[in-house]
Amino acid sequence: LEKENIFVMTEDRARTQDIRPLEIAIVNLMPTKIATETQILRLLGNTPLQVNITLLRTAEHVSKNTPLEHLERFYKTFDEIRDLHFDGMIVTGAPVEHLPFEQVDYWEELMRIMNFASTGHVFSTLYICWAAMAALYHFYGIPKHDLPSKRFGVFECSVLEPTSNLFRGFDDVFYAPHSRHTEVLTKDVLRVPELTVLADSREAGLTTVESRDHTQVFMTGHLEYDRDTLDKEYKRDVAKNLPINLPRHYYPGDNPDATPVVNWRAHASLFYSNWLNYYVYQGTPYGFTAPVTGRQVEDSLRFSTRTRYGLRFLIRLASTQDLRLQLGVAAKEEKISSGYLEQIVRALRPLKILKAVRGVGGGYQLCKSPADIRLDDVIQALEGGISPVSCLTSYCPRQDICT
Repeated sequence: LEKENIFVMTEDRARTQDIRPLEIAIVNLMPTKIATETQILRLLGNTPLQVNITLLRTAEHVSKNTPLEHLERFYKTFDEIRDLHFDGMIVTGAPVEHLPFEQVDYWEELMRIMNFASTGHVFSTLYICWAAMAALYHFYGIPKHDLPSKRFGVFECSVLEPTSNLFRGFDDVFYAPHSRHTEVLTKDVLRVPELTVLADSREAGLTTVESRDHTQVFMTGHLEYDRDTLDKEYKRDVAKNLPINLPRHYYPGDNPDATPVVNWRAHASLFYSNWLNYYVYQGTPYGFTAPVTGRQVEDSLRFSTRTRYGLRFLIRLASTQDLRLQLGVAAKEEKISSGYLEQIVRALRPLKILKAVRGVGGGYQLCKSPADIRLDDVIQALEGGISPVSCLTSYCPRQDICT
């Protein structure tokens, strides 16, 4: 890290400062893990805050591009940290955009990580590129859409909410690298009242979204990219004879032999500094071991979007009596994707409260009387737990005096 001009504080020096370091987890889904971790650490290290990093990888996917020795030395898996709490978490993109989310080999594990972050173990989570689309799909049922060609280059983006702390100090426009084959549509996000669109691009589309409580931030671009990241992607694909367009607004004179000019680094540093300062540091309690702030107690008493859709689907099944309800019909009426509703149904199957009927006129119907279906069982299946606050299921320093 020091060779990369990243500021690193020694443990002895850190102990002389009367400040609690922020605990940040980075879930690195990229195949080039060393390059990605260095890019993100460079930005996190460019702040006056102490940050202690935990690198995470998925146990269900074998990395082909990172030495096993590096993974075993520096990375942990979810099972090793599932009882811990973090001030912030960053989940990177991944080159699996052409696959439906459910076909990604570590999708189940990633859902557990995302649920872990959203149920009181993490104060604020930043999702990047594919991870942003995955989280918007998982939590809010917002689908991703294939692009006719790869969205590739450095694009001008506009700040739509200039009073947002995340964009404090930003100019009206900023530039962000993009490299993706899919997109999330702004109109789909605007249908979800829990979300706010913060920035977009005329060419690249939706750029930044956040949940209204700031616990989730979704960035479809790659502010962490180095000067030569897009260059390496382009020349790699050219060498493999893959269809690839020249990255837009990147090479001077569109000459791939010219050195790209970096015009996003200052805003990248400011973006990560603002996230750390306003969304993590300013909001997290000093003695944080379990996030039990007023904001999170209030939010944790609400059902998630996933649970609300699941309950509405069960209510529809109960109202159809002996008729069968087709997923496609229900999804269209709820204005969500069939794949998202299928994900909810899979989570409900272990309860043995519904069954699928195949053939003409097939669909789903309840196999129990509605009176025999327990609400707490449904919430447990869809939420992963029903504790109104996280301190009921994990350690809290106030547990001996709290009534």
